[in-house]
Amino acid sequence: DALLTFRRSFHTLKGSGRLVGAKTIGEFAWSIENMLNRVIDETLPVSDEVISVLEQAAEALPGLRQ
Repeated sequence: DALLTFRRSFHTLKGSGRLVGAKTIGEFAWSIENMLNRVIDETLPVSDEVISVLEQAAEALPGLRQ
C-alpha cells in the first residue's frame, strides 16, 4: 500500500509539474514513478539501492522547487 501511495504521489507531481511548465521536477518525478512502476510489476526487485534512491529523491525534492 505504501509503495502504491508513493508511486501515485510521484505520478501526481509529474503531471502537475508538466502542467505548469516545471520541466525539471516533472521529469524527475517521472523517473521515480517509472522506477516504482517497475518495482510494482516485479521487473525490478526491491533492494537497498531502490530504497536509497527513494530516500535521496525525497531529500532532493525541496531543492527542485522554482
